[in-house]
Amino acid sequence: MKYAYIDEYGAFGFNFDNPGCTNSMILSAIIVDDENVKAMEIAAKDLSNRYFRDREMKSSSIGKNHQRRMKIMQEIIQLPFVAYIFVIDKTKIFDDCGPRYKRTFYKFFNEKIYNELYTNFKELTIIADNIGGKDYIKEFSLYVRKQKTDTQLSLFDDHNFMMIDSKKNPVIQIADIISGSLSYTFDTKKRKLSEGNDYFKFLKDNGKIIGYNNYPYTYDNYILENRPEDEMYEPIIANICFRRAQSFIQSNENKMDEDTKMQVITLKYLLFRFINNKMRKYISTNELISNLKDRGFVNLDNQRFRTKVIGRLRDSNVIIASNSKGYKIPSTKAELYDYVNLEQSIIIPMINRLSKCKKIIYEGTEGSFDLFEKDEYQILKKLCAEEH
Repeated sequence: MKYAYIDEYGAFGFNFDNPGCTNSMILSAIIVDDENVKAMEIAAKDLSNRYFRDREMKSSSIGKNHQRRMKIMQEIIQLPFVAYIFVIDKTKIFDDCGPRYKRTFYKFFNEKIYNELYTNFKELTIIADNIGGKDYIKEFSLYVRKQKTDTQLSLFDDHNFMMIDSKKNPVIQIADIISGSLSYTFDTKKRKLSEGNDYFKFLKDNGKIIGYNNYPYTYDNYILENRPEDEMYEPIIANICFRRAQSFIQSNENKMDEDTKMQVITLKYLLFRFINNKMRKYISTNELISNLKDRGFVNLDNQRFRTKVIGRLRDSNVIIASNSKGYKIPSTKAELYDYVNLEQSIIIPMINRLSKCKKIIYEGTEGSFDLFEKDEYQILKKLCAEEH
């Protein structure tokens, strides 16, 4: 059994002009082997006695005293643990049409962090602080409990979750110090106050970081070949579709007409989900329309969305798969077939109905009126002929 003691820096919120709103959220998971838990607790308690007068160890109480902080960090790296670090750059979420609303934000990152931890460790107990204003930790605990209820684990898996008071557990306090220290590396508001200290490099160089994820990925610098979290995709298909979408955005994001703006926003949203979620997930029409309405495009219904947004994107050589669940940038042949099958289910019945109409009128006029005789209907005439 391994134990992951987790704590966070930062919180949800996008009012970056507010001095209290952080640009980043950082979650540190301190991984300790079962046989080292007692030694870790004793050593962390000793650290608390010497540097914090036996009070709770908190990064905020160290503040900008980097000489003291680095001295404490030099002792922390001697402790028997390794760390997984998750960094969320909230400024990129806002710009790239990501989960800017609290419920979506929590759901989005809960899934990613949960999957990362529980797929890398077969036997894991997560221990988190249940006291104070740790909003994300509380939401994460609810998510884990729901997953444990809804998901049938392997017979050999042993995954647990515990919420305890951080004041009673000095190892969680170590996670707090690490998260707070990393804020001077990753949070752009605090980086200028670091006095040249790179705490991430310090931890990494001393062999303490075994996993690091920086979210969200962005479509302008994303490399599909390095995708860490979803092997169920076909790189050739994914690359073709990804590049088409990326090219459209680069060519059109500065255009001012309303339809093009909606197309760019929707495509950014689809790309955001493509590179940050498991690729096989479809995004519902309602979710995509809601995203546009949140951006001020209020006079929008399903029909206009399909014709002015999705239809026009496809007309511009952007490949968008669809099925009854919604839309997505395809990453497999199966998803391309989803699109073909859906369109075929619409097109073939329409051709049949047109063909019947043409036949009835032609026979009723004793061959004197052919509905598809005009030049502009020659493709329809050919399709109806092939259908029969």
